[in-house]
Amino acid sequence: MLLIINKKQKYSFIILAFFSLQLLIAQKKDSKEINIEKIEFVHEGYASQPNYIMGIFCDRTVIFYAIRDNFSLKYQGDIVPYGTDKLGNNIRSTEKKGFFKDKLTRIDFKEILNLVNQLDVEFQQQTFDDGQIHHSKGKLIVTYNNKEVKIIYDGGLNGSENLIKLYKMFDALRTESKWR
Repeated sequence: MLLIINKKQKYSFIILAFFSLQLLIAQKKDSKEINIEKIEFVHEGYASQPNYIMGIFCDRTVIFYAIRDNFSLKYQGDIVPYGTDKLGNNIRSTEKKGFFKDKLTRIDFKEILNLVNQLDVEFQQQTFDDGQIHHSKGKLIVTYNNKEVKIIYDGGLNGSENLIKLYKMFDALRTESKWR
């Protein structure tokens, strides 16, 4: 009888160790995502391109500081001469200025984290420049829980495929979120 109890305890211990190991592996796998405290993106637009700062926090809160030229309606060309689109809608009246707040969906948040976690090479390079004088500029700042900060400067916003995907997500958030 004592032998059977020991075997049961042994199997219980093995099963417990197995599940603990699985949990530890899952936590290790997600630790890179969890340790990001804040993601900031500064977009300095050239000409009539938008100027804004966006911050995404670990609780999925997004802060959007619209500085200028953050229009909801799309326009044709590089400038907005009279502030109307082809249908005669007033584009200038759709401009957002000031501070706004929203909460990201879990899917969007996870997608942004995945893109940021794939930027190891870009963080090593730190600076991208397309060599032009007149272009929009971006700065990506990622702050980790251990207070480590990684920065990417991108003149022209053409740094890499993953950076371009991330910029498109920020731009979509800028125009599609329900800012309050």
